[in-house]
Amino acid sequence: MNVTNMILDLIACAAINSPLLRNWGFNLCMPLCLILTGGVQISRVLDYLNTSSRLMTALTPYKQCRRIVEHADNFPVLLSITRSFSAEISARFNLLNETENSGRIAGKSFRGITLIIAQGALPTPIKDTVFPIFISKAPEGVCDYEVLVPAEAELPQLYNSINVTTKDSVTGSERFLHAVLQILKYSKLKHEYEQYCNYEITIQNMLTAYENINNQRTVIDFFIEELFSWGKANNFHSLYNVGELPEDIDFSKIMVTTEDYLFLGEKIFLAVAAELHIEANDLKCILSPKENPLLIRQESSCYTSKLPLKSAYYNLKTAPHMYRFDLSFINKGRGGVYEVEDGKLTIEKLFSVRR
Repeated sequence: MNVTNMILDLIACAAINSPLLRNWGFNLCMPLCLILTGGVQISRVLDYLNTSSRLMTALTPYKQCRRIVEHADNFPVLLSITRSFSAEISARFNLLNETENSGRIAGKSFRGITLIIAQGALPTPIKDTVFPIFISKAPEGVCDYEVLVPAEAELPQLYNSINVTTKDSVTGSERFLHAVLQILKYSKLKHEYEQYCNYEITIQNMLTAYENINNQRTVIDFFIEELFSWGKANNFHSLYNVGELPEDIDFSKIMVTTEDYLFLGEKIFLAVAAELHIEANDLKCILSPKENPLLIRQESSCYTSKLPLKSAYYNLKTAPHMYRFDLSFINKGRGGVYEVEDGKLTIEKLFSVRR
């Protein structure tokens, strides 16, 4: 099943059952933030969730925004934001953030869930106040809200199941998402054990990505560490200096250093992304922020760059495109510790340990 469909089903289930969740003490306490990558259009998300009328932007009058939130009617309410994060967007974000935190709006219980939608990257001003979810594939079809509501006769059993399932949850977000999953188990996923397992894996991946992003070490730190671990596991046989490349080589499976950059092949990048439980397209966005990027783009629309070598010598029509990383950034370690048996090493010194 489409992972995006599962993520949006969880959001829709949380919205339609929000009174039940809040009455039972389950609250996310922060807006969810969908970060759309890979060309996913916001219109596809709106169509799947059937929430076009509940979309707010910087141009939506503030009073109208309040009315939308007050009359969520068990649907998600959405705010589309940009990287610039203007004062107008800030005011509307604060409205959603305060509503989700308190669970109330205009003196009444909030009936719905707040959802922020960003294109490409998470704006810095809100990175510590939302639960980010990267979406790199468009959803298919539309959400059927009716099948997400459990039967009233099963609520006592559902309540017990939620309490048992969430008793060992460490964070509020983990507790909330697993509560939503149990509601799905008693509604849409009844008698669908395999699908239930897929949703469970999706939630775990969401929580892992969130933990990585909010850890003292950023995703960038984890990427650098995982990159080193991958190289070490392969005895660094895939690491070359640009001047020592053999003639017959698969550029998708190697790392190449120049004076200023580390170039990474596609297959290595995908392997590292898989170890981090982050979609490759999402990871590219995280590694290439506007300020101080680790992944250096050749063009704004392309994440790869040409490797600086003489194509003719390798019987290539053009120089291969690889992912280009700031070598000095990697060598600083961003606070991480990268050790081989005899101590801490920079990427250039790794040549000495190749066997």
